[in-house]
Amino acid sequence: MKGAAMKRGWQRWIGLCIACAGAQVHAAPPVAPGAALWPGVSPSEARAAFDAADLNHDGRITLAEFHKDVLRAWQALDRNRDGVIDAHELQALPQQVRRAMLESLGRSPDALEPPIRFAEVVAARMAAFEAADANDDEQLSLSEVLGYPDRMRRTPREPGRGLSR
Repeated sequence: MKGAAMKRGWQRWIGLCIACAGAQVHAAPPVAPGAALWPGVSPSEARAAFDAADLNHDGRITLAEFHKDVLRAWQALDRNRDGVIDAHELQALPQQVRRAMLESLGRSPDALEPPIRFAEVVAARMAAFEAADANDDEQLSLSEVLGYPDRMRRTPREPGRGLSR
């Protein structure tokens, strides 16, 4: 995948998968209006990622839409289609994106090995979805996605798990 298509792939990854990371979220100070919600992701970028994942444009991301978005992001990142995201593919990403992705998977932000497997990504993304789904309706609204970083800063949870409910 080249140029704009690859950029859209990792922006979606950042916008929904990492932005709602349930695997590893570090405490941070409150976000000022207009500031980045997550490293490198502004509210407008999060909105664009949300809109891209909301395939039927009903204002909610269902589990089915979320799964399709995870798959699209995976396909954008697994450039050689070998079923893993290897060190070469990770190094092709902007450093901030690479570090956020690795941290969201519970890995050291500098660890390029072992390769990332799809099952690992799906498990982490499902934990993120469940943690971001504040009302437990198995859908994400834009307000849940935009409010997730603040909720994570305020709500204690077990490492590697979604929000305590």
